Amino acid sequence: MAEIKLKKIKSPSPVGMDRPSEATYLPGFSADDNQIPEITDWEVGKSYKMIIKVKQKSKSEGTFNGAKVSDGRFDIVAYKVLEDKAIEDMTDEEFGEYQGQKLSGK
Repeated sequence: MAEIKLKKIKSPSPVGMDRPSEATYLPGFSADDNQIPEITDWEVGKSYKMIIKVKQKSKSEGTFNGAKVSDGRFDIVAYKVLEDKAIEDMTDEEFGEYQGQKLSGK
């Protein structure tokens, strides 16, 4: 089975960007160990796989140099930490969770 492809976020824009909505940083979030207990065992600089469910709390739209630009703010309302396993090494249950079939937090 092929691995599920994630949609990459564009690299940060260089100084002198063309659009104000093109950030000079990647979007991020912060959490404490009451919100996501798993972070107590995580290390700075390493990558971890998560699925998150977000609720949009605001949206701004406008134009800049004739181009439509949009910006949104979100609250993370649910999450699932994924095992760092190849799909072929997952059990059927783990694969179902990886695909989102058994995720709660609706």
